Amino acid sequence: QLLKDGFPLYGGFSGGLSLLQVPPLDLRQVEVIKGPASTLYGGGAIAGLVNLVSRTPGPDAAAPERSVLLNATSAGGLDVGAFLADRDARLGYTVLASANGQGAYDGDGDAFTNLPSTRRLTLAPRLFYYPAPATTLWVGVSGTVEDREGGDVAVIEDGADGYAERSESVRITSQIRLDHDLSDRATVTLKQSTSAFERRLALPNYRFEGFQTATYAEASALLDLGAHDLVAGLDLRTDAFDQREAAAAGLDYRQLTAGAFVQDTWDAADRLALEVGLRGDVHDAYGLF
Repeated sequence: QLLKDGFPLYGGFSGGLSLLQVPPLDLRQVEVIKGPASTLYGGGAIAGLVNLVSRTPGPDAAAPERSVLLNATSAGGLDVGAFLADRDARLGYTVLASANGQGAYDGDGDAFTNLPSTRRLTLAPRLFYYPAPATTLWVGVSGTVEDREGGDVAVIEDGADGYAERSESVRITSQIRLDHDLSDRATVTLKQSTSAFERRLALPNYRFEGFQTATYAEASALLDLGAHDLVAGLDLRTDAFDQREAAAAGLDYRQLTAGAFVQDTWDAADRLALEVGLRGDVHDAYGLF
């Protein structure tokens, strides 16, 4: 399972996502959980997960953050990016903007691309609201447009006959999250995201085009009970795919899944922890898991 700030935003995009497509300027840390994590994150995390955590505004009265990235490679790549962040007592913001280009690169001289011709634009603003010391609300939108083409260099550069594969994609996501500390030992979190992903794939004698929409909503509570950390919550997921053009038909689907989960992590000793969890999901077509 691939997450961004705890949200399963990538959906159908995650299967073809390279870490090189994740702009690094707003990346604070990467969390990797090895082994089953499906109690909290659903069946997609049965073999573990990767969570990409974004940077947030610094403390109130801290200096604004301004970062710029300029990168050029001998293989014809060019990256330009900027990250802005600031906050006061009540409001904060972050903005990530990135443009990436890569020329068709044939490193071994066989007239076939080792790196595809790529153009990508990313924009991701987020607004933070701090109504009280114990409460944080943030809203974000991110969008990525990408055009990649690889194959025979003569096809890409001159339009000659030969083999080439072109992938065009647009991904737009929205996120909203509320964290509220009920006490020093209890936190409630509400979050919701909506993702829209369009992809067009063109090969010789084959074309595929589809549009996917996915939503995720979760309400959860974290309790610090001394040696025990208890998490419980409910979530709702929808996923829909519309096939617009393809060599084969019949890929459209609509799915809705409602889940409930509880997990207890017990620090039994300095070097021993025991984690026990239970999750139940109800799928609109396949029933209870």
